[in-house]
Parts: sequence; structure tokens; C-alpha cells
Amino acid sequence: MKRRVLLSSAAPLLISGCSSYHGWFDLEWDEEVQLPDERVIVVHLKHSFERFGGFFEGLENGFSRYGGRSIARDSELTLDPGNGIGRITQLFKGFHPIFLGQNGGQWYAVLFGSYYYRSQEIPGQDWGEGGTYGQVAIQLIAERWTPISMSRLPAEFQIPNVMLLNGEAKELSAFNQKTVTLQDKEKWQVTHPPDNVRVRLVRPKSPTKHPDRISTSPEDSKQ
Repeated sequence: MKRRVLLSSAAPLLISGCSSYHGWFDLEWDEEVQLPDERVIVVHLKHSFERFGGFFEGLENGFSRYGGRSIARDSELTLDPGNGIGRITQLFKGFHPIFLGQNGGQWYAVLFGSYYYRSQEIPGQDWGEGGTYGQVAIQLIAERWTPISMSRLPAEFQIPNVMLLNGEAKELSAFNQKTVTLQDKEKWQVTHPPDNVRVRLVRPKSPTKHPDRISTSPEDSKQ
């Protein structure tokens, strides 16, 4: 009888753990961002993750809230651009910011990621075609983030300055509900160096004339 009671009492715990282990979860923090002009600002970031681990993987991880396999899906950026505008919050479905910068009074950002589940069709979630290595550029125009070509980014914008999500969610959870400092980001980059697609901002290559091209154009023959 005692064994039956123990099993019965354990069942709700397993069911509860399994149900909370599936699905989505969020990690959010304030983050110090050093702009290309050396100023340091603080933004708020909220990242949503989708978990892929099933029941047995959850069992192995003790149904840890942030354990198991997951992927970063969406991000939400809150920025105060100044000039009395107030804080602006924007959701990015399938993308997360890897860069923020200001030039000539204009704010720019670079996102990294890709569309999923027809997210591009959601109103306000079309950030243009994915650029090189999944990077897309946006500009804050009339208090709205608007997609632009990567080639329009100011030349001094070269290196990502927003914390990269290139670690496990369980590791990133150490920053949840805290302030991520510049020192925290330096330490993170040492243990989690950026991959080839996020080590720098990549502009599209300028079209060049192929040296072996033969043209019959009169204009070309004058060159």
C-alpha cells in the first residue's frame, strides 16, 4: 500500500515537470552596450527560446527550467533613443540584435537570424531579405525600426557590440533579470568566442566587372 501511495504522489510531480519542461521560455536582462563613438548606453533585451527536449531528456536534466536543447527564436529590444522620444520597444520574430550604433543623429541596428513559421508575414515583422550570413540592417525612422541595406550602414560600424547568444540557454540564464556589464560580455566572449558568421558586420560585395568578360559594347571598346 505504501509503495502505491508513493507512486501515486510522484505521478503529479512527473506530469507537472514534463508540462513545464516543454514549450517556450524567456530570458531577459539590462545590457551595457558600448557604441562605436565610445559612449555606453543601457538597453533592455528579452530573448525567447523554444525547447526541443522531450520527456526523457527532461528527466535527465531534472526538468531544469532552462536545461536541455533549445534554440533562440525571438528577441525584444527596448531602447531610449533620446531627444525626449521615450523608450521604444520592438519585437523581432526569428532575429536578435547583434549591433547598435548611432551616426549623424540616426540610430541603426543589425539583426542576426532567419524567418520561421511564416513569421515574415506577420505585420511589422518583415525585416527584408536575409543578408550575408543572416545579418540584416535596420534604421530607426520616425520612431519605427525600418529595414535598410547593409551597404547603407556607416563605415565605422564593423564589430558586433550586443551580447551574442552563442551559448546554451542554461548558461545564459545566469544573466536573467540582471544587468550584463561590459566586463561580463568580455568574459563571455573569451569562453564563447563568436562564430564566423557573427565575428563582424558583413556588407554585400560591390559588383565588379569580370576581367575575362568580352564586350561588343561601343562604350566598353573606348576603355
